[in-house]
Amino acid sequence: MVAIANPYVNLPLRIPEHEWEPVRRFTTTFRSEDGMSADIDRSPFNRYVDLWWAALGLGVREGRQSVPPRWHDFVTGAVLNQDPWRIRHLELIALAEEGPGVLEEPGKVIDIANKYAASGIAMLIDTMTGQTEPIWALTSLLRSLVEEILQQSASS
Repeated sequence: MVAIANPYVNLPLRIPEHEWEPVRRFTTTFRSEDGMSADIDRSPFNRYVDLWWAALGLGVREGRQSVPPRWHDFVTGAVLNQDPWRIRHLELIALAEEGPGVLEEPGKVIDIANKYAASGIAMLIDTMTGQTEPIWALTSLLRSLVEEILQQSASS
């Protein structure tokens, strides 16, 4: 396996400050910090970065970047070393946005990703909030989005 260099190690992955508590609630990272047992039905995401990644995907799908009034830095890009494929995906998103020169500016790559995630996170949080078992609401949302894409492909 070829090692992938991570130029984002020291850069902050961020979410809107006002979404921090729900992010903690919907991840098992929060549960382990509090000593509570993890329940995937109530906290569908394993790590903060996993929820951020899903929000990033939704933001890209919507084609919208957002800048909240305040950011919350929840981890550095070092977490991307655990899933090196994410590094390439971030770079592909940035390339589509800005062209090849963006890869010379790691901060800009992460900035683009953070802004997309900020756009998608509200949809994730809104879908899961108030649900007894948020995983099922999340599953329904994601299934409907996939079905929409499939329908668009079939009609093309």
